[in-house]
Amino acid sequence: MASTASWYCPGCGQVAEAAGACPKCVGGAQGVRLLRVSAQDLLGRQIGDYRILTKLGGGAFGTVYRAAHATTGTIVAIKLLAHPIEHADSQRVVIEARAASKIAHPNCVEVFDLQQTSDRRPYIVMDLLEGVTLSKVMRQRLSVAEAITLISDVLLGVGAAHRQGVVHRDLKPGNIFVENGKAVIVDFGFAKLISDPKAPNVSITGEVVGTPAYMAPEQITAGRELDGRADLYALGCVLYEMLSNRLPFSGKSALQMMSAHLKTVALPVTAYRPDCPKQVSDAIAKAMAKNPDDRFADAESMRRALMLSTGMPRWIYVVLAALAAALVIGVARACG
Repeated sequence: MASTASWYCPGCGQVAEAAGACPKCVGGAQGVRLLRVSAQDLLGRQIGDYRILTKLGGGAFGTVYRAAHATTGTIVAIKLLAHPIEHADSQRVVIEARAASKIAHPNCVEVFDLQQTSDRRPYIVMDLLEGVTLSKVMRQRLSVAEAITLISDVLLGVGAAHRQGVVHRDLKPGNIFVENGKAVIVDFGFAKLISDPKAPNVSITGEVVGTPAYMAPEQITAGRELDGRADLYALGCVLYEMLSNRLPFSGKSALQMMSAHLKTVALPVTAYRPDCPKQVSDAIAKAMAKNPDDRFADAESMRRALMLSTGMPRWIYVVLAALAAALVIGVARACG
């Protein structure tokens, strides 16, 4: 990498020494504006077969970039971890790649490759989703049918994962992407491969796996072998939140929230959403049963129950999916 800051065009990848518009990408009066990059930035540089175009987001674990294949120009997303492959945090991306590559379903993000940089930081190459997270979609009030349509998509993906022996363990609105009205599950970093006898119910660092607001009781206690019904519990919590605009359980701390998952029965969603059919509310309550044996047996059973609970023919859901796509486009423009 260069030792000083330079300027980079996100359109063509050209690196310049001065600020301004890219001389090669004239797109209107100002052209394409160059971005300032430091010696530590990867913009404009190549990782393996891919040239980094723009930064999409990041955090303590690593950074996600928009990238293009150097030969074909295929646009992808690259998740680059902050630590070398030996680091405990970096093992998440290895788990994610193994889990996602086993599923191959349109409602689960597609992973193309797992590699590492010259300084041994792992990265995965995956499908670039154009849309917004379910968290952003939920900022607007969803109809019951729209919410069920999106959750039905997620259940299709979850069912495919479970059939391949993969339990996600961290389903939540932030890990569900909505693209053109279709919900796609992302971030399998906490996934568990049931076929792996060494896969624990806790993370590599010994912490309980999951997000407290959506964790099944058996995840919290870590005393029972997890299966796909833990994911159904999480989706019951997500659908509850989609319809009521609140979490089923609250607490001033993660510990209090987890305690509520273990001991408290949530109010029916109809208490906050009177237009929600009782059958939908009952299906959510069944998904959120404390005992896994009292929940739906599998994702398809839950999906069928939700779709039938509204009393609508299946073709109506196709129309609602189109409406949901229009909603997502509107939210994306508002957030952009």
